[in-house]
Amino acid sequence: MDSFVQYLVATPRQRPVVSYSDKETFFADDKNELDQLIAVKQRYGWLLLARSYSMEEGHGATLARKALAKAA
Repeated sequence: MDSFVQYLVATPRQRPVVSYSDKETFFADDKNELDQLIAVKQRYGWLLLARSYSMEEGHGATLARKALAKAA
């Protein structure tokens, strides 16, 4: 129990901020079509940040990844 109390009163640790250099938003009329697109992108290192739905654009998803280093 003592370690739990120390955890509660300890100063919070700061985590490094992750910044993504490539960020894209995709839209599809069908949710299944968007799910397939997300699965393909995730195989190539993209991370799903958010999903959305709007009446005008349909189902949407925001994906991001860190840019690859460019060769010299």
